Amino acid sequence: FSLRCVHRHHCRMAQTVTTVVFAGPLKSGKTSLLNQFLHGTFDQELRPTVDINCVVQKQEIAGRQIHVQFVDTAGIREKAKKSATESCAAASALVVVVDLSSHDVEAETQRSLELAADLPAGAVVAVLANKMDTEAVSAAPLQALQALTQRASARDGPSGMFRTVSARTGENVYGAVRDVLAAVQKQISLGKLHAVELPVSKQNVSVVGRINDSRFHHARVIAENLAQMYPSIVSATV
Repeated sequence: FSLRCVHRHHCRMAQTVTTVVFAGPLKSGKTSLLNQFLHGTFDQELRPTVDINCVVQKQEIAGRQIHVQFVDTAGIREKAKKSATESCAAASALVVVVDLSSHDVEAETQRSLELAADLPAGAVVAVLANKMDTEAVSAAPLQALQALTQRASARDGPSGMFRTVSARTGENVYGAVRDVLAAVQKQISLGKLHAVELPVSKQNVSVVGRINDSRFHHARVIAENLAQMYPSIVSATV
């Protein structure tokens, strides 16, 4: 996969693109949490994610503007697990979303955290326990979930972080996701994690290449997302 600038002398320094994958059991609230973080909205009638959805948004982390690609995966089951696994291979962070009202939440968390083994070295792992606004939180095994999370980490990555959140009310959602992004930036600054970089400038940038390997799938998705964000700036050809 290669990048070529149409106007090389106008190109600025590359923008960092950090990929954060949201994964977890069916109906745990992954899409709702992401919508709450990105747009501050909650839709009771939201349809389940079928495969994966990606969105790129600019975020300011530690005084630096970066592009973050949020990857929303379908609920983990055998048919959908391959997509989540492939997504993690190019991710800077894995955010596992679980439902505190589920009677099997501990086992579901453990199964979802198995995806951490597919992360690059230095990546960040987090568990967001959703539905803290319900009565289920009083009976949920919070200590056990926190212990599972802390033991889960990518190679050379920090211990997993655990947060309780509510996609419905928005409680703790923004802060939790921002904590994940801050942890990713810390890993990058320490040289333990490498994010994807693409050139973005006020002049035209042409993204060209051939995608014959699933490992480069997210490079293509990033390029297409940037082209949608900056139609007069970036053109994507794969």
